Amino acid sequence: MSGVELDLACPEIDVDDFSSVSKESIDSQSNQMQTRITQENEQYKSTLTNTIQTPIEVQSIPIHDEKQTGALQNIFHDTVYFLIKSGNEENVSLAKAKGVWSTPPANENKLNRAFRQHRNVILIFSVAESKAFQGFARMSCEARHDSQPINWVLPPGMSNRAFSGVIYIDWISRRSLPFNQTLHLFNSWNENKPVKIGRDGQEIEPRCAETLCRLFPSDPTIDILSISRKADKHKSSSRSPLSINPSKDINHRSSTSIDRHRSDVTLYLIIINRLTNLAIIFYTNLNQYRTLQKKKDVG
Repeated sequence: MSGVELDLACPEIDVDDFSSVSKESIDSQSNQMQTRITQENEQYKSTLTNTIQTPIEVQSIPIHDEKQTGALQNIFHDTVYFLIKSGNEENVSLAKAKGVWSTPPANENKLNRAFRQHRNVILIFSVAESKAFQGFARMSCEARHDSQPINWVLPPGMSNRAFSGVIYIDWISRRSLPFNQTLHLFNSWNENKPVKIGRDGQEIEPRCAETLCRLFPSDPTIDILSISRKADKHKSSSRSPLSINPSKDINHRSSTSIDRHRSDVTLYLIIINRLTNLAIIFYTNLNQYRTLQKKKDVG
């Protein structure tokens, strides 16, 4: 558990070694053992603390209108976030111009499921090797298969058949955000890696993702109120009995809580083990001390 090896073996004690034990030596050994245990526990607690991500400080997009601020907050309510990776800038530019996106079937199914289960699904775009995010958008509907295919710029040998349908999106910011402004953000649903790291379709922990979205420069070309109204309309259809469970990848969401639980259990076992060893030493020494006292009284 958590890479900590427990030494559960009790120390071997030779009774003859205590033939000349004095009360002072017993107290000295007990104090030394207690000091060592305290130091080990403090060191272990320090290690655990350093592995836990520090609280994320939420920053605000510089929007001065109260209605726009409320609309943005509405978009961040009951929201799931996904990282979208593009192999080239041309496809993201096309997505910004047409308000559409396409993704392989596995990702499409995941996004469709999230859209049915939540009020908002936010896609955060990043072009490979660009060292930046290129903006973020809200899904306005599930992928459609009755729309005209988009002429995406694809690698040689790949056709549009690799993509299932067309996802219509509403851009919230088309502005870029350099990676060097997001170095303090880590995705706990991706092994606490920097938020910039992730495969196409990687889900991002909501607090981290919201903070990331708020770092994007405000986009004056966006009608944020209209997008918020769409979120309100979608709200009534996102709570059907078949979709009460949140969209989640159990492996990504639960790993952090499991690791912390294991760390707590490991620390508890270490403390119990050390205290047990201390008790054994103390009572053995005490018995030897009493034996010596009886011999002195008899003598």
